[in-house]
Amino acid sequence: MTGYFFRNSFRIFSWFTARGALSVFLFAACTSSEKPEEVETQPLKTFSSESFNQQKEKPKCKFLLDSYCNYLYSPEVQGNLEVKRSKGSTKILQGETHNEFSQVFFQYSKAKIKNQKFFSRDFNRALNQYGYFGKLQEFLSRNGRKKMTVPQRLQVEKLDYELGSIWSASINETILSRMIQKYPGFHQIPDRMMPIELLLESRRVRRTLISEISRAIWRDDDNWKKVEMGFDRLKKSYVSMISKLNIPVKLQTEWSQRISDIKIVLPGAMPAISNEECSTTTVNAFYYSHLNVLTVCAGDFNSEDIIQTVAHEMGHALAIDRSQYLFQQNSLFGKSLSALRSNVCQPLKFSCAQWKDYKLKFDSLLTSLDGFKPELPEFQSCLRRHAVSKSLSDVDIDRFARSIVKDRISSLASSDRFLRITKSEVPTRGGKSQKNPNYLNPCAYYLWSQGEEPIDDELTTLMYFTAEYRCSEQPPAERLK
Repeated sequence: MTGYFFRNSFRIFSWFTARGALSVFLFAACTSSEKPEEVETQPLKTFSSESFNQQKEKPKCKFLLDSYCNYLYSPEVQGNLEVKRSKGSTKILQGETHNEFSQVFFQYSKAKIKNQKFFSRDFNRALNQYGYFGKLQEFLSRNGRKKMTVPQRLQVEKLDYELGSIWSASINETILSRMIQKYPGFHQIPDRMMPIELLLESRRVRRTLISEISRAIWRDDDNWKKVEMGFDRLKKSYVSMISKLNIPVKLQTEWSQRISDIKIVLPGAMPAISNEECSTTTVNAFYYSHLNVLTVCAGDFNSEDIIQTVAHEMGHALAIDRSQYLFQQNSLFGKSLSALRSNVCQPLKFSCAQWKDYKLKFDSLLTSLDGFKPELPEFQSCLRRHAVSKSLSDVDIDRFARSIVKDRISSLASSDRFLRITKSEVPTRGGKSQKNPNYLNPCAYYLWSQGEEPIDDELTTLMYFTAEYRCSEQPPAERLK
């Protein structure tokens, strides 16, 4: 049994052991040619923990787990269950529909059809010109493979490929039309000659579009609403648990605040973290420590109760990586770097006097990064697999630092970042030049930047370069050197 199935099985049995006898019924999805968005449920024989509770000795956890797994993937159940609870129920959809679609794909496709009118006008137009939604409805209404003739099977295979092509082509068409509106003639530029400025912009447009699509597909989704409700309950549970821990009051307050500040978003809802696969049928969840944002992929919240997954991801907000990040951002160095960023990345307000002052204070600002200590060091140390055999010396640190800087400068130079950022105009295919929209703005050469980057990010290197270039007293031809 895979780790994923074990994780889900553990969730179900946590309910059994906590709540006593529970009835379990098969949840079998089916489709029809008229309304593929409807799903029928067909209850099967009851699976209850009552028989376990009648035993003289309490059943072992492994026995409970094995019994559940055997039932969940038995021929009559095949991965689809509805677990009845005292209030409501939870559907476990890890199997297939009667016509052999994965349940998560079926849910995703239904949501597309149901919410098609909420897609952006240009994307909807691209889909409809190829009859996408009618073909998707026909595809969902297919027979199971055992009932197909050879011609029917070939037709279904063709329709499957056609739907994937239409979806991808419509996304690309929408991106292209939006880029042409901003940059006339964009469609005439060969890929091999695409300026990095336009390449980055097209990727931003793509992320924005994927975000729009995800919000449209999963708007008002009942399963996502359960995620949000569970997230709110977990916040309260975390805060309550933290208040009972035998740790310093100051740390209790800090951890409680960290939990309270976490935000949960639909997969793909934020362009900065949009992920096409996560918005569809992927079974996963992510916590973004620099943004303090959590998301659960559609394949996960459409296939099971994911309360423990969310609880796990929330725990990352208390991890040492988040602690170190916050320490650095709140240090004098971090605050000074943030002020410099707002100055350098907004060319109209740039000040060489501020850059000169920053450089004068640089060494003293660095000392504010000393003294970081992990919370509960004894607990943290016990998580190490092996004891550290050697402490880093100043020589080691200096060697690592020089190697990192050398590699970073080489990488940025190889990608022409330094050269292009200093050019007010960039060449076009016809031999002419056009205004560089990213001129002397290092943040613009990032795919998506919200000011959350850690202090040792490569963006810091680009900011330092840009500030020094602007303020250099050397002739323009010598500044880049």
